[in-house]
Amino acid sequence: MTCRHPSNPVTLNLVCLLAAVAALSACEPPASDPSSPGVGGEEKLEPALTGDVRVRLMGANITSGNLQSYDPGEGIRIFEGAQPDVAMLQELNYGSNSAADIRSFVDQAFGTSFSYCREAGAQIPNGVISRYPIIACFEWDDPRVTNRDFEVAEIDLPGSVNLWAISVHLLTTSTTERDLEAQSLVSFIQSNVPAGDYVAIGGDFNTGSTTRAASAGSPPWWSPRRLARPTATATPTPTPPGASRTTGCW
Repeated sequence: MTCRHPSNPVTLNLVCLLAAVAALSACEPPASDPSSPGVGGEEKLEPALTGDVRVRLMGANITSGNLQSYDPGEGIRIFEGAQPDVAMLQELNYGSNSAADIRSFVDQAFGTSFSYCREAGAQIPNGVISRYPIIACFEWDDPRVTNRDFEVAEIDLPGSVNLWAISVHLLTTSTTERDLEAQSLVSFIQSNVPAGDYVAIGGDFNTGSTTRAASAGSPPWWSPRRLARPTATATPTPTPPGASRTTGCW
């Protein structure tokens, strides 16, 4: 498949912990796809966007009420105010969770030109929402939990280098469990992200310290940084072992 949609960009960490930017290394969605941006809502990138680009990233598990849903509306208003370019969401439930309802949520909270990836069949699904075109969506298995996985979006940033945005929701059970989840995620990244591409990991780590096992040893992930463009050219990667490609490029 091939995806294109389209900002202004500063890294944001809101409520839930955002891990961003470890430097490693288009899909036309069907016109009838309700999760693709609406006709006429396409944003045009400024022609002057060359060289370095600032991207505002947001990790957010900010549902409200007792149903792990964005229905009450508080989270939607926070997204409207924060105006991220790329958001990595947890507990992405809204309305009946139909494609039309999720599209409505994205339109309200972010804008009609935004695209999204959302894992299927999960009780509290992870998702990625992007102002920039999403090339592909992937669902990488979280081996320690059954009601959600790691949701991954390969995003076409301006220029030749892509961003892999990964939405995670680690367990509250123990540091040991979160460390095992993190090890699995690192293995997926090392095996499947092209050298030179950007990686942003954002979401609910369920830990209050950067020195615990799941986040230790990665200081750059916890600091807002400007994305400097490397010279490497990104190449497509196959669906990794143990992972599935979610239906559609939204």
